[in-house]
Amino acid sequence: MFIILGVVILAIILALAFAVYYSSEKQTVYTDLKDKHVVVTGGSSGIGKAAAEEAARLGAHVTIIGRDVSKLSSALDEIIKYRLNKDQKIQFASLDLTTDYNSIAKCLSDLEATVAPIFMLVNCAGMCICGIYGYSAYSGGKWAVRGLAESLFMELIGTGVRLTLAFPPDTDTPGLKNEDLTKPKETKLISSGGGLQSPESVAKTMIHDAMTGRKYSVFGLSGMMMSLLNCGSIDSLSQVLVQISCMGLLRTIMVGVLISFHKIVWDNLKEKKESIKNK
Repeated sequence: MFIILGVVILAIILALAFAVYYSSEKQTVYTDLKDKHVVVTGGSSGIGKAAAEEAARLGAHVTIIGRDVSKLSSALDEIIKYRLNKDQKIQFASLDLTTDYNSIAKCLSDLEATVAPIFMLVNCAGMCICGIYGYSAYSGGKWAVRGLAESLFMELIGTGVRLTLAFPPDTDTPGLKNEDLTKPKETKLISSGGGLQSPESVAKTMIHDAMTGRKYSVFGLSGMMMSLLNCGSIDSLSQVLVQISCMGLLRTIMVGVLISFHKIVWDNLKEKKESIKNK
């Protein structure tokens, strides 16, 4: 009886693994960003500035966006030091991202006209993978960002556009220093469990995960465990196998549900393409 049950479970896992492998989009892996245009919001300091430096190190044309012109100018002088050659264009644009849509669209359109089409857009903002003490307002906003991203994962199927959602832990940035001034003791003790990362290490991991097509960019053992437990989308075959082996039947069922959602998207995409051809 147990042998039969074991064979059935193994067959289900293998069938799901097969379905995950063949339903996943084949990702192009980039080893550098030579001649690609990378735009970084919040690029004047912290993780954003470090991401811009990493992009320049990989050969990209880099544009940093922020509101403070003096900070942008100062950051630009440092980012230029990381470029591989003088042909790389490194510049900034002063823009308030809370302004109206038309102003943002015009700014990005002008950048594409003067530099190159935007290959990668890095939106640097904090991210919360779970709610913890002291982050009741902060976590709500960041969960909304995560919900938006996980909806986009599915909406971007077949478009050639990729999205990577990063979950950085406490990172040694001016923003964290300012946050610590009013952060409750309980919050400091809880968040310190993820360790303190440097902006450079976070930015490097984040950029390279995006280049390899990872959906989730996580840091450290605790970050990996939290993503396995909480992230709903399918990132890779290995992610699914670890989740099934650790979480059992419920995750197995949910993987099947997610695969069915992906099939619906692919089937409708084919119908749209056929409809366009027949017009």
